[in-house]
Amino acid sequence: MGCGASTPAKPADDEPTTAAPPPTTPPAEPKTPPAAKPNPPPASNPESTAAQPAAVVIDQPTGGVIAAASASAAPPEADPSFEPDDLDQYKLPSDGGPSASSAAESAPPPTIQPDGPVIYVLGAPGSGKTTVCSMLRERFGCVLLSAPDLMREAVQSKSTQGTMINNMIKSGQIVPAQVTLDLLIGAMSVRKGPYVLDGFPKSIDNLEMLQAQAGPCVAALVLEADEDALTQRILERGQTSGRTDDNRETIGRRFRTYSQQALPVIDTLQRQGLVTKLDAAPSTQQVETAAGEAYEIAVASHSG
Repeated sequence: MGCGASTPAKPADDEPTTAAPPPTTPPAEPKTPPAAKPNPPPASNPESTAAQPAAVVIDQPTGGVIAAASASAAPPEADPSFEPDDLDQYKLPSDGGPSASSAAESAPPPTIQPDGPVIYVLGAPGSGKTTVCSMLRERFGCVLLSAPDLMREAVQSKSTQGTMINNMIKSGQIVPAQVTLDLLIGAMSVRKGPYVLDGFPKSIDNLEMLQAQAGPCVAALVLEADEDALTQRILERGQTSGRTDDNRETIGRRFRTYSQQALPVIDTLQRQGLVTKLDAAPSTQQVETAAGEAYEIAVASHSG
């Protein structure tokens, strides 16, 4: 060819191209809405979120269950001292309930016709019931019946009944009301009255069961005094009595129990015209004199 301007050569078909291939775009992923943020857990009581202990179950001799409570709760108290004023120290369920022994459940309750008048001596904690009852026994020779004393005697005798009571108390079980009534009625059946019951019955159910099995009382002597005065009296007594329940906290609980359970008994007996109220605030001699007069009137009304 001539020496004119040269024409650029065309690249051969097999010459690699230097141009980069178009980028491959991956398929777009489907858009999903952002996950909703979880709501914060509601505020809770630390006590409610704490792991709860297993239930504590107390088995009865019959295989029944009388208590199922959190182990964090205070265990039931077994009171070997049978303090007469503390209505919770020896508990008396009204119907025997699940705590009744197999014997108490299967055998019909005994009934008797007391050989003499029956007199209840009732009153709030610290009102002097036991002091008055002791005076009546010494002065008039009546039969004094105290449920705590009868329980204590049964336990010490190591009889079948006493062993059952002792085992129930040691394990924190509730002594059935019928067991207590059996002790009272058993003591009445072998002695000639008059009979004075110290601080019993303690509830309406106790009263109904007692009246059904031993007949009605002829009178109820009820010792009354201001709660503050009685509290002070108990605290002073606690300095020398050695009783574990003579402290302010326990006293308050005992008064509440008395109001809930024992006052309805007194109201019922009052409607029946059987209550004689005695002022427990004066001196011991004055209270005992008034109680002695009321006792004589009650016994005379029975014999007349």
